[in-house]
Amino acid sequence: MTSSNAMVRRLGAKRWQQLHRLVYAIGIGGVVHFLWLVKSDIREPLIYAVILTLLLGFRIWNRAHSSRTIVPSGTVP
Repeated sequence: MTSSNAMVRRLGAKRWQQLHRLVYAIGIGGVVHFLWLVKSDIREPLIYAVILTLLLGFRIWNRAHSSRTIVPSGTVP
């Protein structure tokens, strides 16, 4: 939703995909850094870790299920 076609064209599809993968790595690194930063009460960084895990897990699950092709009955692939 936030990715405009104009920006994808400007960066190119390959660079756009690299940018998105980098953002995922930065998110994970940010949570790890927050966990290392907090010494006594780690509840808040764990909340962020759970939220990020759920969001990235949903992306993985959604991608795995959307790549399946449905063959109509009566046809041979």
